[in-house]
Amino acid sequence: PDGNCETSSSTTITFNTDCSHIDFDGIDDYIYYGDNHNFSSGSFTIEAWVKPGDLSGTRTVLSKRNSKDLATGGFDLIVNSGSPTFRWGSNSITTTSKFTSPTRWYHLAVTYNGSEYKLYVDGIRMATKSGSNPASTTDPFLIGGMYQTETPNNPINYFEGWIEEVRLWGTNLSEEQLHFIMNQRLSVGSSPIRGKIIPLDIPKNSDYNTNLNWSDLKGYYQLISAQVSDGISLDLSNSGINGDLRNIETDQKNTAPLPYISAE
Repeated sequence: PDGNCETSSSTTITFNTDCSHIDFDGIDDYIYYGDNHNFSSGSFTIEAWVKPGDLSGTRTVLSKRNSKDLATGGFDLIVNSGSPTFRWGSNSITTTSKFTSPTRWYHLAVTYNGSEYKLYVDGIRMATKSGSNPASTTDPFLIGGMYQTETPNNPINYFEGWIEEVRLWGTNLSEEQLHFIMNQRLSVGSSPIRGKIIPLDIPKNSDYNTNLNWSDLKGYYQLISAQVSDGISLDLSNSGINGDLRNIETDQKNTAPLPYISAE
């Protein structure tokens, strides 16, 4: 009333950061891991379980390359009009057969021994090709899409469907090792590597007579709700390279056949 009185009010703004869902809608969903996971030297293996919701066009499972400059370096694992394909630089290795159904899970794997790539679908070798390592790149590693320089917050070739159990190894897995672990989640921290539900050590690599150890695992993303916290995809490997969920708002269907054991 004296003319010098000041009034104030306050407003509380709450930000909801509880994003713990991983379902790739094929429109704008992806996970961002920054400039990590180059495989520009040495042997390596990449694995992922995928259940595509759409088999048309190019659908990116994971990538570390610039879509505007494919020849320079990096790599990506894609489903190209239904055909699983691994590309590095201007090279590629692909299957001659295509996914026949968008309603089932498939296991994809690429192994590289320093001179030869092998592409597997459900543990069956589908293609072999000689080549060198992917050239190093500073482009970000993404799951569910591919980076492009002109619009860095808007990747392309989005995956539609579900992705689980992405594993990045700094070694070439033998076919026997791949068969042994493809249908299991891993016991975290175990050396030699062993299954979580079926606690048996992974056989030695028959080519090198070496065990598969936890230190060989460079990235381990289960992509299930238990391993997502506040919009972050947690890395279970010792690398600690977590990912940021981008635009993902719906639940992941955790129905991949893990674990699986034959009755035979």
